[in-house]
This record gives sequence, structure tokens and C-alpha cells, in this order.
Amino acid sequence: IEAEVTRIVSDFHDLPFSDNYFDVVFIASAVHHTWRTAMVLDELYRIVAPGGLFIMDNEPIGREFCFYRFRSNRKKSMTEWEQLLDRRGLIETISSPFCGSRPEENFGMIENDNIPKSVFSNFLAKTEIKALDLVPVMAGLENEILDFAHDPQRLADHLIHLLEEPRSGFGHVQELMGFDLPNDDEIKALCARLAPKFQTLASETAPTTRLNLLSEIFGAALRSVVAKPKSASSIESNNALRRPVPLVDGVHIDVPASRLVHVAMDKTEMPEFTPDNLAQLERHFPVDSWQFIQESNGLYSMVNLSASQRINLGARLSESILLLRYYMVARENNPYLLRLSLDGVVVDEIPVCMSESRLTRMHLRAHSSSVQVETLEFDGTPLVMPMAVRLSVCQAVGISRPI
Repeated sequence: IEAEVTRIVSDFHDLPFSDNYFDVVFIASAVHHTWRTAMVLDELYRIVAPGGLFIMDNEPIGREFCFYRFRSNRKKSMTEWEQLLDRRGLIETISSPFCGSRPEENFGMIENDNIPKSVFSNFLAKTEIKALDLVPVMAGLENEILDFAHDPQRLADHLIHLLEEPRSGFGHVQELMGFDLPNDDEIKALCARLAPKFQTLASETAPTTRLNLLSEIFGAALRSVVAKPKSASSIESNNALRRPVPLVDGVHIDVPASRLVHVAMDKTEMPEFTPDNLAQLERHFPVDSWQFIQESNGLYSMVNLSASQRINLGARLSESILLLRYYMVARENNPYLLRLSLDGVVVDEIPVCMSESRLTRMHLRAHSSSVQVETLEFDGTPLVMPMAVRLSVCQAVGISRPI
């Protein structure tokens, strides 16, 4: 049975829905995509009807015993150096208790994996809790940490010892990728700072209190089912939306209001990557620089043929935002640079150390005419590496500035 679904795209800081409307509101693995967590929780709760349920699933609680030195890859995509940290049980302490935020960062997404437990606790305090599950990030090293916790100096010495091999293997590639390690003084300071909490944990016997302490120290995944008290509000709405939301290609798009700029989401300026648009695409992607291909997944891409290629933007009458999504193919054990320039001005230089996808945004003025895509050695020498750049999206969206 196919259910009728209304699809609405909006900003979860300012939802277009009416107060106290929905019987159930559900969010999973998404609350951490904001720096304003409390604001989003309140906004989601606002639209729940009195007596209705608000369900959160798999939301991260930050880890106090963590250095948060870099964004790590997902387990299956980790570099050899990250894998070494992971084998030592250190990746959750050095990087983040929740591996995998590097790909999101490459797409310009907010990855707030350090949300204090107090943010969730303060929110849950005003609800009727039906179910609450916390799953602390606990593995071999975490249990070792608890064994040493009564002696901060011994704990620090243990971590310093575990880091000897990763530190000796830290080189130019790791530096290019933004990896980093804490020094001995930073390790000792963290162990000393958390010593009182470890001591409290050692003497605590109440299971619920221990679970909360472990979640604060080591981070946790949170799942909760709460009800909005029936006394919370007497005002309910019969209309799901509190403001009009335009329909575009079967999806209602609630474009965030801005006094500075209006984005014309329904008006794109460049042809899509399809065989039907090949003649139009060749005006933007010269055939001596780019080749149109079909990937193994059935989608289409433009791939580079030389060390330098141009994207012609065409005649333009107004400002736009240009979105580029591309896959970069790494050269084994030999990083190189990908340089993106707009009308001769460098917009971004990306060291390519591993094969991965990225998203780049550019502000195009009315006179902007071309984007240059170059593959280079680190000394600036052109690197001829055909099919190293696989461009899957190149789209300009018009913007205007209200008077």
C-alpha cells in the first residue's frame, strides 16, 4: 500500500509547521548537524501536540575524555595511520567517539559531535520521559582507562606509551590531511582534569548514576521517547503549516528568509549531466579538456583530460551560487594538489591524499566567466593525470538582493 506523503524541505532551526500539531515527531542522527542544539530541540518540541510523542534516535553525546584533534574517516575508509590509532583503541580518544565526520566536513556540513550531555538533560527535564537509552562508547581502552583512573599520572603514562608508534608514523601526508596528536603535557592535563570524575565513578554503585557518568566521560549514543505534557499548551492548530511553502517539482521548499539575499532554488542556470544535454554541456565543458562518461553506478560525470581545464560559465546577468561536487582520485603514496580558480583568482587548493568526494561552493558575480580546474605537483608543476577529477554536479543557482 502506497501512503500519500507530503515532502517538505526546511531549516530545522525555523520549521514552517504550526505549534502543537503533530502526534509524533521523529528525528534520527541529525540533531548534531547544528551548533545550536538546544534551539533545534525546542523547535522540534514546539510542533508536538500536547500528549504527543517526540522520538530521538542515535544522537551523540560528547566525550569529555577526548582531544577532538581532527575529523576521522569512516572505519572502512580510514587511512593506514588512522587504522593504527584504531587498533590501539585510541581513535575515539584522539579524534572523536563517533568516527566518520571527515566526509561530512568535505561537504561543508556542520558536525557537532561534542554536544554536552547537559544540553539533552536540560531539554528532557521539561518532558515526560517514556524511554531513555544511553549506550556509552566503551571498548578495550576505555576499560583500561577505568583501571588506571585512580592514578592520573599512571593513566597519562599509559596513553603516552600507546601513542609512541602513531607519533613515530606521523609524517607529511598526515599533516596535509589535518591529522594531529596531543603532546605529553596535554595528555597529563586531561587526565588530571577528569581525575575527580573518575574517583566519583569508582565509588558509585547506583546503575543509573554510573551510566550517566560513563556517558559524560566517554560519550554515548542517546535514544529517547518523550511525551509533551498535556498541560504544556491549550492552543492547537488545524493547519499543519504556519506559512505558505512553495511547491517545486513535487517537493515543498521552505527557503529560509533572509534580508540579505534570495536564492532562486527553482531557477538553475546550467544543463544537467545527461546525454540529452550533451550539445549544451559542450558549450560549458570544452571537448579538448573534458570527457562526458557514464559511471558504473549509471550516473554521468565530466572527467578531466589534462592538467588544466576550463568550465565556461556563459553570459550571465546576475549573481549566482555555483555548486561543484567532484570525486578526486588519489595517486598512490604521492599526494598532489587540486586547484580551483574563478576568473584567475584561486578559490581553493586541496591536497589530494586519498580518493574521496568533496563539495565546493563559489559566489559568481554577474561578470564571472570561467572556472579553472588544475591538477598540480606541490611545486606548482602541472600534473597530467587524466580522469583524476570526476565532476558529478556543476550547477549555478541565481540569487538576488532585496531592495
